[in-house]
Amino acid sequence: MTNTYVSPKKIYMFYEDTVTRSTAFNYSELMKKAKTPFITLEKRNDGNYNLVGGFKYLNGIRLLNEKKPLYCTLVESFQSEKERKLAILQRALANREKPIYKEILIHELIHEYKMSKNEISIEIGEDAKKIQNYMYKQVIPAAYYKAADRLNVKSLVLAIYCANNFTSYEKIVLTELCLQENKNLRFKRSHLSIYMKYRKSFNLFEDIAKAKKQVMNAVNVEEAHNEYWKSVPHPNNLLFKLDSDDKNDFQH
Repeated sequence: MTNTYVSPKKIYMFYEDTVTRSTAFNYSELMKKAKTPFITLEKRNDGNYNLVGGFKYLNGIRLLNEKKPLYCTLVESFQSEKERKLAILQRALANREKPIYKEILIHELIHEYKMSKNEISIEIGEDAKKIQNYMYKQVIPAAYYKAADRLNVKSLVLAIYCANNFTSYEKIVLTELCLQENKNLRFKRSHLSIYMKYRKSFNLFEDIAKAKKQVMNAVNVEEAHNEYWKSVPHPNNLLFKLDSDDKNDFQH
């Protein structure tokens, strides 16, 4: 492992949570004074980085729109996505991240990688009872279930989680959009068929903030067609790669 400085815009998060502005300022001050890094990263082949540990701190930095490079620890690249998820779960437990992080990761390890709670506990060195705390009987992760019930969108979130053709990451992105507090910004049932067509030709960004903007641009009902979709920034869009700084807000 080595320590280095990395620009926040080069860090990819699989999940993004909200923090208050006062909490974000506290995190920012803590990081400035830290003698050891609060952020743990894995370098990607494209020159960017996957966030492995320190989600709440990066959430705060993003809220404040701070652009100064962050002091980070770099770990060796993981051999598989399963190893990556186990490492992120291990850090999420150690850093006391919110329950939703653990619920999502444990759900994926159990359903996508067919691991038992005992196997997970052995891999990350945690008691199996702690893993059990973040498992749930319903199809939807507990935190999502409660939010969906409150916003009366449970049936849509259930449809997303029961869709076999969606990846775990797509389910997170779409569910997060369904749970927007502002109704005008939500992913709706009428958007589902549009997204199903869109995903056949276009991949999502691996950073959830970019992916959410990408999806909501793609399901624009007035312009949901292939020619329009080509103009929506996506990972293989050459225009976006050449001028990413100016297009991060995905203005269309």
